[in-house]
Amino acid sequence: MDIRIEEPLWLVLLIPVALYMVYTWKASKMRFFGKGTILYALRSLTIFCIVFALTFPYIMLPDNEEQILFVVDRSVSVEDAGPSAEKWITDSLKFRRANQSVGIYSFAGTFRTDFQLSDGEAKLPKLEPIESSNNTNIANAIDLSAAVAKSNLATRIVLLSDGLETEGSMEELLPKYENSRVQIDTVVLNRANRTDASISLFETPRTAYEGEKQLLQLEVESSSQKSGQLLIYRNDEEIINELVSLDEGGNMFSFHVEARGTGLLKYEAKLIVPDDGLLENNRMLSVTMLEQSPRVLIVQTERNPSVIPTLLDQNAMEVEVVNAEQLPENLSGFLGYGAILFDNVPGHLVGEHKMAVIEQAVKSFGTGFMMVGGDESYGLGGYFKSPIERLLPVEMEVKGKEQLPSLGLVIAMDRSGSMSG
Repeated sequence: MDIRIEEPLWLVLLIPVALYMVYTWKASKMRFFGKGTILYALRSLTIFCIVFALTFPYIMLPDNEEQILFVVDRSVSVEDAGPSAEKWITDSLKFRRANQSVGIYSFAGTFRTDFQLSDGEAKLPKLEPIESSNNTNIANAIDLSAAVAKSNLATRIVLLSDGLETEGSMEELLPKYENSRVQIDTVVLNRANRTDASISLFETPRTAYEGEKQLLQLEVESSSQKSGQLLIYRNDEEIINELVSLDEGGNMFSFHVEARGTGLLKYEAKLIVPDDGLLENNRMLSVTMLEQSPRVLIVQTERNPSVIPTLLDQNAMEVEVVNAEQLPENLSGFLGYGAILFDNVPGHLVGEHKMAVIEQAVKSFGTGFMMVGGDESYGLGGYFKSPIERLLPVEMEVKGKEQLPSLGLVIAMDRSGSMSG
């Protein structure tokens, strides 16, 4: 039995309390006899008990019974270490005490009971291959084995693994078992020294538009020079199947793909290499949110038709062309567009009201706006001090007008013969 405390920092308060009590004792000139001494001692003890209570003390009582759960990694990364793990468990069972219950469990991507937790005689059964052996989820195995044990008894989980995780996070799980009845011990299983190739990076765009060329980047780490097969799936449908040559170290690959529709796209990269030492790291996932193709509104005039639509990628965006007189009058007519582009459009054809509506769409709803220059655009197009000028990072006032002369002077000189002399 021992006493433990949760918040030991509260004990620091005893220092100023002790100094204050000593000062009070000396200042009152009290002696070690009489009722005053008894009251002083009781007050000191009360203050000490209050400070000690702030530390949240508790008593640990010894458990007469103990549960031991052997949790063995059966993934392909340690398949060669299986016999050594079984020998380690067999040797450990020889030192089992009478008050100890024993259970044996296996895991990879899934969890399996090999010998149910029992206080009877424990024998290591014949272990069959486990499902999902290409994955390893240590955190899930620890969580499930702890749930099997009785919560009111001391529990020791003995984890036999190489520590390589492909799913879950053991580091995030450990705080859950701090200051609990569960103790986790580890036995490291050594992997066979083999050549290995693994996918270390697989990146896809976080968001993309329908019809847009998406850049898929892939990095493969290889311990030696070899060749293999690279496959990429989109929503479980194969879209790329290529033979690749790998050099020792890092190898970068990039692909451009196009997708239709909207919603979440799941990309999966797989690497197939003959005689690969570890298959669990040959697969990686990434997701992309596919959005509808953006709509672009190009505004032109009948006198100056725009050539910009012919320069844009019609597969990646939806382009609409209207004359300035046909622009919508209300805000809802502009909110369906991702961007508005004026191509050499004079301001008088647009009008002050429509300019104000466009300004509201850009400032309040994030619609893009662009103006292309020309002889009927910017200041020459009548946009000075207009809502459109407030949107653009340019000024449309003619700065040199102060230097323009207000009077024109013409001098004519007679150079004929009558003027000679």
